[in-house]
Amino acid sequence: MSRLARWLLAAGCLTLATAAVAQPAAAATKKKPSSGQQLNILMQLSLKPGLADFVRQVSDPGSRHYRQYLPTSKLLNRFGSTKKTRHKTRAWAAAHHVDLKINPTGLFATATVTRAQAATLFNDGHAVAAGANPHLDVPAALRSSVAHVSTPPELHTAQSAPAPGSPFAGYGSARTPSGTPAGCADGQSATAIGAGMNGFTPNQYMTAYGHQVLRDRGLTGKGIRMGVLEIDGFNPSDVATFDACFGIKSPVINAHAVGMKNLLPPADETTMDLEILSAVAPGVDSIEVYEGEILDTLAETVQNEHTRPDVLSLSLDGCENENMNESGGLHVLDSMFELLAGAGTTTLVATGDQGSTPCKNANGDILPIQGATYPSTSPYVTAVGGTNVVLNQDNTLQQQFVWNSAPGQATGTSGSESLFWARPWWQAKWGVKESVTQGTTRATPDIAALADIIPGYALYCTATQGGCATDDRPNGGWLSFGGTSAATPLMAAGIVLADEAAAKRGQPTLGLIDPLIYKLADSKAYSKVLWDVTSGSNDIGTALPAPISNGQPIGCCSASKGYDLVSGWGSLKVAAFSDAALAYGQRTAR
Repeated sequence: MSRLARWLLAAGCLTLATAAVAQPAAAATKKKPSSGQQLNILMQLSLKPGLADFVRQVSDPGSRHYRQYLPTSKLLNRFGSTKKTRHKTRAWAAAHHVDLKINPTGLFATATVTRAQAATLFNDGHAVAAGANPHLDVPAALRSSVAHVSTPPELHTAQSAPAPGSPFAGYGSARTPSGTPAGCADGQSATAIGAGMNGFTPNQYMTAYGHQVLRDRGLTGKGIRMGVLEIDGFNPSDVATFDACFGIKSPVINAHAVGMKNLLPPADETTMDLEILSAVAPGVDSIEVYEGEILDTLAETVQNEHTRPDVLSLSLDGCENENMNESGGLHVLDSMFELLAGAGTTTLVATGDQGSTPCKNANGDILPIQGATYPSTSPYVTAVGGTNVVLNQDNTLQQQFVWNSAPGQATGTSGSESLFWARPWWQAKWGVKESVTQGTTRATPDIAALADIIPGYALYCTATQGGCATDDRPNGGWLSFGGTSAATPLMAAGIVLADEAAAKRGQPTLGLIDPLIYKLADSKAYSKVLWDVTSGSNDIGTALPAPISNGQPIGCCSASKGYDLVSGWGSLKVAAFSDAALAYGQRTAR
């Protein structure tokens, strides 16, 4: 997309058809009253200033306050909304007969209104087309108390499996399996649907990225809490079967139904996350699985300090362009990621699986327009892109290149520049140049790891939702999957091990790791802690069919030496990064 087109889109002069996103279960979809006459409106309350500066101080490796976090309860008291703000908002709602609920965090409120009320109370003179939702503005009486209003944002899972019956012909970045697998025979023979390729086993991806070095030091995640936010569920027996195959002692997994009475039906996404996490960090104190809408689940992690995860993995994404009218919801999410960073939580987010073109029309067709995905563009998370690898016989990395297009599908790692967020200080300070990114906003990804679905990750899943059960495998079983939502928990589990290493030295958790990644990447230590990915592109334009596209490249983006909008700085060498984090933690302690 040209700079002009991006400006027009940001200014509201260019419109795109929005995607009708299919969710695994009705309970996890965007809430819409059945009458069709009501709207749920999200209101971000005004917050006290200073949180951004605080997070910078505790996240900057050069700061004397580096990793000196505060509990979320103290952060909310210090930087959250005031009692006066909440009282004023409630009083306004009561006066206008609006059903309003303020979240326990005090960061946001949700209001249920009729379309007529929305047009009267939240629409500042904009014309409303018949049957359309009104443009939403902060009511004049609340402009000192409410920062943004919108409908809730829509996100979907960033997870992929090959289309059934797809022939394998060396297409794109797909490769035949390499390295030396280990585990039970069924696990070693887990294949991608229709492709006949065996997925990588835990010993392979743990060795490739250096997790095994930390495991050999006795690190398993003990004393660390891991969290995942999900819009589907899992069968505990599936995780147990996977763990038994690969000789893993299953960790404690606590599932929370947030904003719902029951847990969500099992599906492939949560199953994959948990199996990768249990393989890499089986000794964690617990894996906390929050099932429900992202606003509810993320708020749950913020307000409950006793279960707040030290590391949070999130494999949900939504095209920023499609969320222009829900930008207020993105600001609410961002405030919660910011609070978690101030409390010492590391949040990793998948960039998505539709290349540099993550936007879709109402029919679900990928549009040939460059874009970025949220929440990966938040300045308070680590955005994880995708690669494919060739391994040596000892499972060390021989080659690594950008994930782009599996057989029969337009898929590949997403990455681009944000429409919403300015370039974070750590990107501006360390090595991300305008000549590379062609802009001055938040660039993604930050890092990348194995995501290609050929051959993918070995997975055991018997769920009838998602891609586990297919026509040729009605009961699921051993399969291989991939996507940036596989790369994300893999990297998250590495930070879990690094957090344990820090704890053994009497150091706090790593928190927001982006400043440290960028500082190291812009130094002589770059090649020691990161594997620079210089081959491949995430432009999937040639795979987009007519009539949506003419099958031509989009024009973005290719890997290059140093930072790029495809793989970020490359892949973490997890053990070396952990050692670097220990060194910086020790300097601060002095």
